[in-house]
Amino acid sequence: MTPIFDRNCTHVGWYHEERAYVFDTRMQFIAFVHGRGLFSLRAKHLGFFIAGIFRDREAGAVAFTPGHLVGPTPSVPPVPPTPAVPPTLNTPSAPPTPPAPQAPSGAWSRISWGALLIS
Repeated sequence: MTPIFDRNCTHVGWYHEERAYVFDTRMQFIAFVHGRGLFSLRAKHLGFFIAGIFRDREAGAVAFTPGHLVGPTPSVPPVPPTPAVPPTLNTPSAPPTPPAPQAPSGAWSRISWGALLIS
């Protein structure tokens, strides 16, 4: 599991790289990645996951995984086709809360992680 941090370096979730699942900090399955698209559990396109950065639908950075740079906002990728919703998992145990990393600089979205997930 890889921790997810928002622009303030607050731990907001976990990314399961092998399955491309996104969990909140309580380990509830909240979204998934398919290709470069980020989707809700109802297969609604929420944004993108590009090079370790979670981006809104306009490609502005909303959250990041450690070791990745936000950088400038890339051009908006095409909206990926709607995938099938993956099966629900049993809730995995929560890893220990990670230490906050240094905030990466770059072009951040105006919306928060929480707002992205309900957009």
